[in-house]
Amino acid sequence: MNVYRKVTLNPEPMNAYKELTKSSHLTSWIQILIAILVIGSIHYNSLHRLLIFEWDKAAFQYCYFMPLVIGILLWMRRREFASMPSRPAWIGIITVLIGCFFLLLGELGGEFLSLYISMWFMILGLCWAQFGWRKLKIILFPLVLLLTTFPPPRFFYVRLTSAVDLISARIAAQVLELLQIPVFRQGNVLDLELTQFQVTGAYSGLGFLIPIGVATLIFVYLYRARLWKRVLVLCLAVPLVASLNGVRIAVLALLANTHQNEPVAGWVHDALGWMMFFIAIGVLSGVIFFLPGRKRFEQERQDAVGHMEPDAGDLGSNPATPKRRVPLPYVLAVSILAGMFFFLQYRGHTYDHFPQAGSFETFPAQIGPWQGRRSFLSSQLISELDLTDYVYMEYKGPPGKEIDFYVAWYTSQSKGKSIHTPETCLRGVGWRFQEGQEINVDLPGYKDSPVRLNRTVLKSENSRRLMYFWFRCRGRNLINAYELKFFNFWDRLIKRRTDGALIRVMTPIAAPETIDDAEKRLQHFLDSALPVLDTYLPN
Repeated sequence: MNVYRKVTLNPEPMNAYKELTKSSHLTSWIQILIAILVIGSIHYNSLHRLLIFEWDKAAFQYCYFMPLVIGILLWMRRREFASMPSRPAWIGIITVLIGCFFLLLGELGGEFLSLYISMWFMILGLCWAQFGWRKLKIILFPLVLLLTTFPPPRFFYVRLTSAVDLISARIAAQVLELLQIPVFRQGNVLDLELTQFQVTGAYSGLGFLIPIGVATLIFVYLYRARLWKRVLVLCLAVPLVASLNGVRIAVLALLANTHQNEPVAGWVHDALGWMMFFIAIGVLSGVIFFLPGRKRFEQERQDAVGHMEPDAGDLGSNPATPKRRVPLPYVLAVSILAGMFFFLQYRGHTYDHFPQAGSFETFPAQIGPWQGRRSFLSSQLISELDLTDYVYMEYKGPPGKEIDFYVAWYTSQSKGKSIHTPETCLRGVGWRFQEGQEINVDLPGYKDSPVRLNRTVLKSENSRRLMYFWFRCRGRNLINAYELKFFNFWDRLIKRRTDGALIRVMTPIAAPETIDDAEKRLQHFLDSALPVLDTYLPN
C-alpha cells in the first residue's frame, strides 16, 4: 500500500532570499553608477580628446566599435559574474592610488597617455575594491581590452610606423619579384618601370594591421582550448597579416605604375584594406574551426554556471538576513577619487608661472667667426609643433662648413603642448639614427660646462650628419622624453612652471671628413653660441 504524505514548504525563506538578491543587485548598480560619475568627472577632458581627436585618426578609427565589443564580452559573462559572490578587497585601494599617480603625472606633466592609463587603473581599482579578485577575473579580459583604445605615445608610434613601412615595402617587393615584375627597393621606396611608389602613411596599412591584431586577441580569448592551440593561432596571425599586407601594397604599386599620372584613389586603399581584413579573419576562423577539440566557444562556460539559488531548506525556517552593506574598500576608493577631483578643481583655479624668453627675432646672425642666415618654418609645421617662439639659423664658419642651429621655445608644456623631440620628427622624414649616446661636452668658453647632451649620427640615402640635441628646462639639461615628462610633472607641482626649450645643432659629415672633424666643429660653434643663447632663455 502506497502512502503519500503532503509536504508544505515554507515560502518565506525563499522570498527573503530573492528580496535580498534583488536589493543586492540594486545596490551594486548604484555603486557602479557612482563610480562612472566620479571617474567621468575626473576624466571628462581626457574622454573628450580620446573620442573626438585620438579615435578620429585613420589607424585608430576601429576604436569607435570597441565599446560595443567590450559590452558584448561583458554580457557573455553576465551569468558567471552574477553567480560569483563578491569579496571586497583592500588591494583595490592600491590600484586606485596608482591611477591617482598617473593622473597627477598626466595633468601636471602634460601627457595624455598617462591620463588614459590613469582612467584604466581607476576602473580596475574600483572593480577590485567592490567585487574582489575572483569576481574581477571573470571580466578581466574586457577590461584589459580597454587598453587597445589608447593610442601609444607619439615617439613610439613613429618608430612603429617606420618599421612597418620598411617591412611592408620588403614583402611587397618580394611579391612583385614572384610575379616576375622588375622592381628595385631602396628603403621604403619601390622603384618600378614607370614610377616610384613610397610605402608610407596610409599606404603601409597600419590602419588595418592594428584592428586585425585586436580581433585576433578577441578570437583567441573566445576560443576555449589548450594553451598551445591558442598560441598557434596568435603566431599564425603575424605572418598571415604581413603577407596579405605585402600583396595589398604590391597591387597598389602596380596600379600606380599603370596610371602613373594619376594618384591611386582613396576608395581603392579602403577596399583593399577591408579585403585584407576579412580574408585574415576568415583564415583564422577556418584554422580555429579545423583544429581538433573545438566544440563551442564561450557557451560551454555559460552552460556550466547555471543558477546558484539555494534550496529553501538551506536558508532555514527563520532566516536572519542582514542588509547588504556597501563595502568599506569601495567607499574609501570613491572618497580618494572624490578628493582628487576637488584637488584638480582647486589647481584649475590657481595660476602657473609663465616666464618669457627674449624674442628670437633679434637672435644675432653673427656669432664669433660664424655667419648665419635665418630660415623659417612653414605655418603648417609651426601649428603642428605648437611652439611659442623659435630660431632656425644656418651658420657657416671659416672652413665654409655649415651648421644648422635650431631652438624651439615653449612657454608652457601643458597637455598636448609638449616639446617634439628630434627622435620623433626626424625619423618621420626618413632619417635613420645611428651611434646615439649621452655625452658630456667640455666647452672652455661656457660657464655651465660641461654640457650634458645627446650625440647621434643621422643617415639618409646619400648623406650623413652629426647631431647634438638636449632640452633646457628650468635650469636643467635633460636628454630624453622620460626625463622631460617627469620634471615637467615635478616642476609644475613645486615651481608651477613647465617652460622649456629644445636645442638642436647639426652639421654634415662630408667625405673625406671623419666624425671627429664634425664633432670639433660643433663644439667650437657651441662654445660661442651657448653664452649668447643664455641671454634669451630664462633660468
